[in-house]
Amino acid sequence: MRVSVLGPLTLGLGARSGVPSAMKPRKVLSLLLLHADRMVPVRSLMAELWGDQPPRTGLTTLQTYILHLRKLLAEVLGVPSAAVTRDVLQTRPGGYAMVLGPGQLDVHEYRALVAEGESALEAVTSFRRALDLWQGPALVDVTPHGRPLQAEVARLEQSRLTVTERGIETRLRLGGHLEVLSDLASLVVEHRFHEGLHGQYMLALHRSGQRTRALTVYQRLRTAMTEELGLEPSSKLQRLQQAVLVSDPGWTTRRERRGAVRWWPDTRRGRRPRLTGRPDGACGRRLRTVSSDGACGRRLRTVSSDGAFGRWAQTSPSDGGLRRRRPPRRAGPARSPAAPPGPRSPGSGRRTSAAARRATRR
Repeated sequence: MRVSVLGPLTLGLGARSGVPSAMKPRKVLSLLLLHADRMVPVRSLMAELWGDQPPRTGLTTLQTYILHLRKLLAEVLGVPSAAVTRDVLQTRPGGYAMVLGPGQLDVHEYRALVAEGESALEAVTSFRRALDLWQGPALVDVTPHGRPLQAEVARLEQSRLTVTERGIETRLRLGGHLEVLSDLASLVVEHRFHEGLHGQYMLALHRSGQRTRALTVYQRLRTAMTEELGLEPSSKLQRLQQAVLVSDPGWTTRRERRGAVRWWPDTRRGRRPRLTGRPDGACGRRLRTVSSDGACGRRLRTVSSDGAFGRWAQTSPSDGGLRRRRPPRRAGPARSPAAPPGPRSPGSGRRTSAAARRATRR
């Protein structure tokens, strides 16, 4: 028997299907499958069907749905209903449990592939195989979702998005920036405010020699965020925009964590960095960079998206570009030590007489 919830709900063996046509039994079956091999409380099943106000006959109606599901499973598997009750759809204290064998549920295979991708060298292949199991939104044909089913579907959808982002990041690290452009072009339209996907799209475009499109992606995201949410893009995304503006070919999303690209404010003599250009401070800061071949000491200037120029930044090859090289002080001519003051003559501090002052005026 093969069961799938990553997309439309399917359960069958060969040409026989065990998915009920009525919506409420489909909800019960979906919740049991998402918690396969675990007991689902009766309270959760009733909340999925009727919310916080179940009818008086809710428990009896739920038992009727369970009986209907057992009959369908018996027809699909070709076994008596008693065998299904004992081995497949079990009654447990406080609820029910759907017992499945290994490899029957696509969610189990999906999670196994994701775990394999986290530890294996062939992470790209494992992530791609995990995403290939999806045939659309989870349980797309089981609507509307109650709170218990909605929580499980949200968990699966978030896992799908996370695996998608991690798979693209892995392919970018391996140099597959041309391969991910088509996927990212669709993802940024679907997730308009996802900064991680927009940053990956900008990085892939930048590495593909399409700097203009990379800056357009940033500007479109910034406009949407400021107009609809009143927010500016994150500092990480702003640093990526600066790297595109200065055409840094070796910039990657990992280098920021290692300190290869970061803001460098002027803190000499306790000064605070004076920012020029945009009021949000995205321009005018000192920028420290290291090129892909390890060369340091390039003289760069930060530029904002509206064309405002900032300050120059200078890195030093001797110390790996980690500190600013200050110009050495020029040695001036040697000064002779000042002569000590001589002894004061007696009476030098006395006041002159009135007669002497009158003689001076004459």
